[in-house]
This record gives sequence, structure tokens and C-alpha cells, in this order.
Amino acid sequence: MLALHPADATTAFLARLYKETPGLTLLSDPSLGKARLRSLLYRRPPGEMILLLGHGNDRGLFARVDDGFRLLLDHSHVYCLRQHPLVGIWCHADEFARREGLHGLFTGMFISELEEAQAWGIHTDRDELDLENCRFAGRLRFLLNAGIPFPKIVSYLREMDHARSELTLFNYGNLTAL
Repeated sequence: MLALHPADATTAFLARLYKETPGLTLLSDPSLGKARLRSLLYRRPPGEMILLLGHGNDRGLFARVDDGFRLLLDHSHVYCLRQHPLVGIWCHADEFARREGLHGLFTGMFISELEEAQAWGIHTDRDELDLENCRFAGRLRFLLNAGIPFPKIVSYLREMDHARSELTLFNYGNLTAL
């Protein structure tokens, strides 16, 4: 398994998806260049699961740099990604995946920061945000490890949401399998 998870404290909870996974290749250096990333993706065996985690938009996955964000993974990487089942956890990953013809499990808007919750009118606090996002990552890891097909993961995750808070209903409601 390969995990592309550019270092960022606000998405650190997603490390639960791959932490202590045997044979894992982790790419977390935010200074990783697009060409180097393309080369690394191209050499992965077809059919290997790839986790794409962090912040982004409908154009791709970001890396946090000193003056903000830069696009790390974008359309130029799609050819390499099409041979793999993908888990894309970043804001609007589903739009990127649809446009690029990718398959896997993807999030739409996903709240990982208080500022995002406020912007979307979701009432939560730091404690709930941290707890529920860690629960989400733990539940998803369990289902991925169990080999559950992506479409069923979406429904299972929604069933596992016992909090049913504004935050969890929003985040779990923005999951899609393509």
C-alpha cells in the first residue's frame, strides 16, 4: 500500500488509516515535486491500494507550504492512478475523481478544521471534531482491512456513526464510492 499524506497537523488523524501497515510506502514530504510523485506512482504495482489524504479541492491534493498550499497531485497524475483502487480523503476529492474517471472511495466536502465547520454552518467544538474524526479514521481502517467493497463501506460507515451529530452526519453524508 502507498499513502500520500502531506504532513499537516490538521489531518494527522488520517494517519490511523495506514499507521503500522506492513509494507507501507508513506509519502509525507510536502516538498515532493509533481514529477517525482508521478515517477513514484508509475512504478507501483497495478491493483495496489493508494491512499490520498489531506487537504485539497476539485483540482487535486494539496501540500502545505510556508505561504499556504500548493497543488501536489493533479490531472497530470491521473494516468498512474487509474490502475489502482483509491481512497481519497480531502475536500472535494469526489469531484476530482469523477472528472478524471478514477475509482475508489472519496469524500466530498469533509470537515477537519473548526474554520471549515464554521464556514459550512456546522455546530461543533474542538473536542468533538478531534474525537469524531479519529473515530472516522479508525472505522474506515477497520473496514478497509476487512476487505469490504467500497460501496458497502459507505453504508457501513453511516451505520457505525452513533453520534449522529451535525458534524458526523455532514462528513459521513459526503462519502461516495465510484
